[in-house]
Amino acid sequence: MRSFAVVLCFAALAGCGGCAELLVTKRAPAEGATGVPLDTTVSVSFDGVLDVRTVTDQTFTLSSDGTFVAASREVDSDTATLTPSAPLKPGTTYTATVTTSVSDRRDVRLGSSLAWSFTTTTDAGFTFGADGGSDGGAACRTYATAYTLVSTFGPGSTTQHTTAFDVNTRKWTDTANGSTSVRTYASVAEFVDEGLLLEAGNGPVDDIVTNPGGSNTVTYTYDAQRRRTGLTWSVVSAVTYIAREEQYTAWDSRGRPTSGRANMYSHSAGEGCTGKTFTATYDDVGRVAVRTYQGGVNLSGMNINWCTGTNEARTSTYDARFIPTQVIQQTTSTSTDTYTVTATAQVCK
Repeated sequence: MRSFAVVLCFAALAGCGGCAELLVTKRAPAEGATGVPLDTTVSVSFDGVLDVRTVTDQTFTLSSDGTFVAASREVDSDTATLTPSAPLKPGTTYTATVTTSVSDRRDVRLGSSLAWSFTTTTDAGFTFGADGGSDGGAACRTYATAYTLVSTFGPGSTTQHTTAFDVNTRKWTDTANGSTSVRTYASVAEFVDEGLLLEAGNGPVDDIVTNPGGSNTVTYTYDAQRRRTGLTWSVVSAVTYIAREEQYTAWDSRGRPTSGRANMYSHSAGEGCTGKTFTATYDDVGRVAVRTYQGGVNLSGMNINWCTGTNEARTSTYDARFIPTQVIQQTTSTSTDTYTVTATAQVCK
């Protein structure tokens, strides 16, 4: 009888894999992996079929510097997969964690929490010509991290700007005459692509200008395809108001807005011009982008005729590296911005 009991106990233990603890058989990306793509998923496999109810946003997580990554989770038999809701940041170390609350269908759990780390690629997920661009599919791309900008407004009126891009914070900073403009980008790729794709839709998250008299904030909106759908330019000074609103209704195959509407105001929503027609064309071979604003309805209270008097054409020119060299803006007068690159960096696939 005693030997029979031992056999039964052994058979029961064998039937649940030893019943001691759930074992990890595979995980991806691997511990210490580098150059991991920004669109990676994170998965972990076990030696038992998982109880899907135990895999949650509390038991299977991904984080960086204490900040958790928004993600969805799926279970397929013995494997749990975490899919981030947005691309990960380039050159960043992430830690995946699985707690002891995860179990299989036999309620066998991990003996201790599992954690491992990996580092994403620094190339920011560039496609470099995969969409048929004139860059010829180059493996690497040079972009400007610092340059000076000279703005000329008619004869005798010149302002010099100093500009720099911080790869780590993804912030573009422009200073001139006591004013500072800071644009924040979601990734290095989206900063570089503004030149690479001639002012593509995937641009800054916001643009904040501060000066002694107040501040301006430009907020951009995007759709699920990262096409820019519009912008709102707010002015905060002695009088707070919205200076410009744009909504785009059509885009080219590279996600750049080609048409839409714009409203321009002065001091209040009762002064300005609404319903201006926005159009844009992009010459990828010549590396020139042209944006135009025409027409509109003049609002009451406006002391100047913004509708017919400020039809605007803005021409942006880029060099062979797709770095901006000049922007000419023509309204009732002409302003010209000339760029001189003082520092560059390179990113590769």
